[in-house]
Amino acid sequence: PEGIAASYLFAGAPCVVGNLWDVTDRDIDRYCLTLMEDFVQCQEDNIPPNRPLSLAKCVANARRACKLRFIVGSAPVCYGVPVLRS
Repeated sequence: PEGIAASYLFAGAPCVVGNLWDVTDRDIDRYCLTLMEDFVQCQEDNIPPNRPLSLAKCVANARRACKLRFIVGSAPVCYGVPVLRS
């Protein structure tokens, strides 16, 4: 296997979030802001405060911020092992 995502995983990163195809700037910027706000600030609907928050779940939920949810919002994916934030 080769590629930038594989390089990060082989170097020891537990997880890499990357895009499967090229996307527009503004839509992916909105996506990234929503993803970071949800994951870093532990803000997610339907998750009790004492339960760990999954990065993969935040990646999926951040698609709501995109205007083109099924084109731009579907491009980001998680590679690697599940990452949880408590």
